[in-house]
Amino acid sequence: MKNKLIFIVIIAVLALVGYQKYVDYRILKPIDSQPIQFPLYSPTNSPVPQISQQDLQQGWYWGSADQKKIGTPSNWLYLGQGKSSCWHSVDVVCAP
Repeated sequence: MKNKLIFIVIIAVLALVGYQKYVDYRILKPIDSQPIQFPLYSPTNSPVPQISQQDLQQGWYWGSADQKKIGTPSNWLYLGQGKSSCWHSVDVVCAP
């Protein structure tokens, strides 16, 4: 009985040490020194649109924080309100 218990303990320790060596990613060496480049996330995978003349005239457009259109004036603000989020001029309220 005592030998059986010692055998089980030894097997458990060896398994634990082997497992730790397997999951210790610090011992892995990189294949090359180049960082991995991931593409930017885009929900629609479409290019970012330009701000339209209509958007500029009305002073606002619907969009989330990551949907800021190219050409949006630097003084426009983002107002995050869920589905009603918008980009707008300082003196304009987002409204249809």
